[in-house]
Amino acid sequence: MDRARAGDFPFVQEAFDALGSSDRDDVAYEFCVAATYAEIQAMTASAAGRAVIDRLFDELTTGTKDADEQREADRLLKVKAARMTPEEFGTAIRTAKIFPFRLPGFTVYDSAPISAERRPGGRIRVHMPTRVLGTAMFRADTGTLPADTFINGIELPETEIVGVRMYDLGGAVVYRPALFLLELSNETSTTVLSKMAEAIGIGLTLGAGSLVGLGVEATMAARVLLWADRAAFVLGTLTSVIKEHRGEILAHFGDTGREFLRYVDFVQSATAIYGFARVALSLGQLVNGLRIAYGNLRSAAKATKEGGTGGVTGELTRSTDELLRQADGIQGAKVAATAPPTTAPPTTAPAPTPVPPGFGPDARVPRAGARRVYSQGEAPTCGPVACGMVVDTMGQPHDLTELVKVAGPKGTPMEVVLDLMRRHRIDAELRTGLTVDDLARATSSRAGGNPAIAVLREPPGASHPLHAVVVDGVTERLGQRVVAVRNPQRTGTQYFELADKFAKDFIGQAITVNYSY
Repeated sequence: MDRARAGDFPFVQEAFDALGSSDRDDVAYEFCVAATYAEIQAMTASAAGRAVIDRLFDELTTGTKDADEQREADRLLKVKAARMTPEEFGTAIRTAKIFPFRLPGFTVYDSAPISAERRPGGRIRVHMPTRVLGTAMFRADTGTLPADTFINGIELPETEIVGVRMYDLGGAVVYRPALFLLELSNETSTTVLSKMAEAIGIGLTLGAGSLVGLGVEATMAARVLLWADRAAFVLGTLTSVIKEHRGEILAHFGDTGREFLRYVDFVQSATAIYGFARVALSLGQLVNGLRIAYGNLRSAAKATKEGGTGGVTGELTRSTDELLRQADGIQGAKVAATAPPTTAPPTTAPAPTPVPPGFGPDARVPRAGARRVYSQGEAPTCGPVACGMVVDTMGQPHDLTELVKVAGPKGTPMEVVLDLMRRHRIDAELRTGLTVDDLARATSSRAGGNPAIAVLREPPGASHPLHAVVVDGVTERLGQRVVAVRNPQRTGTQYFELADKFAKDFIGQAITVNYSY
């Protein structure tokens, strides 16, 4: 280990070459135990260092391995995976290839073994038997794979994120770098397989400094770590319940249950690599996706006898509610860092910013656009009413009286509004941390000219702290940069508002539209 710390990686390789085959895994294990995470991470900076990590991983995962060796192999895999940002991971899992995996056995007629081997240039060659392609139970997974997977085999970059459906573990999908396939090809034990798939815990440990770097208020860092630890425990409980009852969930809830399970798999896999704190802070779309899928599952449960608090649904409800509570706490700590100060204003208020000629005191000028404007009246229904305007613009049939039924007495979460749009055949995303420039790009003619729904902060004393409006674009009027707005408030109106004024009220959260279908 001392020679590795000094960067003498050729010596490390020569030392392994000189060892007997039965000793290499033991030495690899002791090497990993002696190395800190930071030291292993530092080794990824050079090709020679990465080659040593590959050697350690191969020695640990070849042949029979115990729980300690498995733990260290997982650590190496996480280091390799963490070279991809959480945002890149969140994008990659949505289009990942899904490999079916089922261990052979005396009573298993439809096995799905994976054969994988290293190739030069950091690539993995993967091959599966041709019979797997023709097996009905694997069809949904094999449809995501190139046909050559079952003929000559395919090569993948070792860092490409792939999904593996663990049929021996109830059908959960685990998302890992393709290097994981190499480990699976050496595995024959369902006991060890279970430990490989679980890999829950807090993933890569984040210190207070790292959390502050992710936007968490310094005074909240310790609390965020506690919430993340609790969330990891709850996620472990949730996945255990799902492991035992996946088939039952699918039988009762069909596609709604399948979507819920899919997002649990997403969050579980991301947590195993990055830790729940980073998932909540950097992968809000995954957490929001889980929230929406869970809301749909609960709605389906209420419509059946499964809507009670007992049984499988009750366990899912308790665990998912708690998981989302911890995520809200972590995300709230980040919001707190950027929230406006709550201290008393100065006794002498600053002079108001002069409004350019032609604009009213509210920094607006009237607009006469052709797109339909809906009114919410006095009800707290701005979200679904704004959704109705977008749905109308995208040419989809809708019933506004039905849309507003989702609103609660305190308004409508944007996750629910997003779900409404998707139910009306609109592909859209709920995004956070946006600026007016981002809204300009999202609504530009180059992006399709589609509207967006933006969330604004209401002035003090308003009946509700937040308000949803439709943004049709960012342009110029009277020589000023303005935002084209359709506002459902009260009677409904449309106008151009000075971009600087809009930016002060915009909280950075919006639903942007890709297309309708």
